[in-house]
Amino acid sequence: MTPAQKRRTLFWGAGGLVIVAVLAFALRPRPVLVDLETVERGPLRVTLDTRARRGCATASWCRRPVGAASCGSSWSRATR
Repeated sequence: MTPAQKRRTLFWGAGGLVIVAVLAFALRPRPVLVDLETVERGPLRVTLDTRARRGCATASWCRRPVGAASCGSSWSRATR
């Protein structure tokens, strides 16, 4: 390896290390501020939210073949 090749390898190697260091510094995880409280033993208090709702609009299930009509009060077969 000639001295020019050694200098070029050293230059590009150092440049690559600088780029890796800058990327590592820029993408490091940042600390997140949190609220801290002390934990105490006490009575268990259960509350219900008055605005709680079911996840579905109706309590009935709709199980139909792929070609059947949409959910309704009566089950109808798909026309062929």
